[in-house]
Amino acid sequence: MKNIELKKSVQVESLSPKKDYPTIILFFLLLTSSFLYMWIPRIYAFGNIKYYLYKNLSTGSSEMSDLLTEFPMYLKFLNPFIYLVLILTIIYVIAKYKIIKNNYLIIYLWIIFYMCFLLAFKSTDPLIYLTSLSKASSILAPGTILMIFLFFLSYNPAVWNQIIVSLKLFVYIVLLCCLIGFFGIYYEYSSNGLIHRLVSLRWVWTPSLILELICIILLATNIKNKKNIFLFVPIIFLYLGGLLTQTRLTIIIGTINIFIFLYLTKKLRFSLSLFKRITLVIVVFCTCLFLYAVFAKTEFLDLYLEQFISRVFEDTRSEQASNFFFIFSSNINDIFPFGSGYPAENEYRAIGETGIDSGYLNILFTTGIPMFLLVGLLLIIPVIKALRINLSFSDAAIVAAAFTWILRLTSSSTMMFTTEFLLFVLFSGRCAWLVNNAKKGKSI
Repeated sequence: MKNIELKKSVQVESLSPKKDYPTIILFFLLLTSSFLYMWIPRIYAFGNIKYYLYKNLSTGSSEMSDLLTEFPMYLKFLNPFIYLVLILTIIYVIAKYKIIKNNYLIIYLWIIFYMCFLLAFKSTDPLIYLTSLSKASSILAPGTILMIFLFFLSYNPAVWNQIIVSLKLFVYIVLLCCLIGFFGIYYEYSSNGLIHRLVSLRWVWTPSLILELICIILLATNIKNKKNIFLFVPIIFLYLGGLLTQTRLTIIIGTINIFIFLYLTKKLRFSLSLFKRITLVIVVFCTCLFLYAVFAKTEFLDLYLEQFISRVFEDTRSEQASNFFFIFSSNINDIFPFGSGYPAENEYRAIGETGIDSGYLNILFTTGIPMFLLVGLLLIIPVIKALRINLSFSDAAIVAAAFTWILRLTSSSTMMFTTEFLLFVLFSGRCAWLVNNAKKGKSI
């Protein structure tokens, strides 16, 4: 019986449903434009690193505004373009595939109702959040709530087949941007002599953040071609990006994603072989880094390794937590239990430099306990339930990615209009469908 189940699981991977190119293109545009909207502004926001470091060295103090360079005009058009693509995607998919009725729709309606309550009674200028994606990108504001509707599109298995094609194409875009970022880092070293964490954060932090979730997608969806070394490139880029940006969490979350994927596929054929190959790739990569650091006649990698090691045990949260809980306790009557509401431009946001890197606390502070429970029921619970069912390789990668993002929500991520949250919403919808069909005893 086990052999029959294993064959069925592997056969699912080889199914090639009919491709709906408009749907594939719309989801690809949505993923790519939202990613570029995160990546390109960061490149310009960190454009004056040399001046920033010089000012810090000469005066002993500098501000993040010192890093800014002028943003190009075309970035202003990305904002409405993303909104337009999101709305077109929802309208087109509903018109062609319709929405599968499920109990999650009731939860989503309650989320909309509570959002209206926050806009009406807990927000300074509600019209701003209804007309601008950048403002609506605040925690669980209208633009983000609209994006959550994608949950119901990915819940439909026919739509999901198109999403997974878009996702595989999107992986190549992220890898390309990551490669450009590596060249950008080395160029700033060779031309300006800059070796600093800010340089890496400028170029590869955004691609690394996305690779945490999708590093295993190509491998899982091409399991029969696992000998192709290119399928392991996302994993290599993930660890190299984490090293250069000195972000411990990137390496930890990426590793957790891989191990959860291997755990979920332990009953499937190829799993042990896959584990050996992934381990071998990581060991070879680390060995190459070590040999380069020992024999190369450049300080480039040596200094990055030294800076990374110095940050491994650095405490970057205690001061944040102290400031956050002081503000929380000082305004407890206005915050508990319905949250502080969507903040205006000059109001405290609980995120960024003055906030705290904890998505769960960000959500509780801004939107209160009711919204926290509602989004938990809609997006988080299905993922946790999906950990306990039998999965194919491709679905195991999706569940692993979704669960690792739930873990990441304890730290530097939150529910805003970002590419990582967009991916999580799509993954969560797929998890909900997998759980529902497992209950009905249908084949996954």
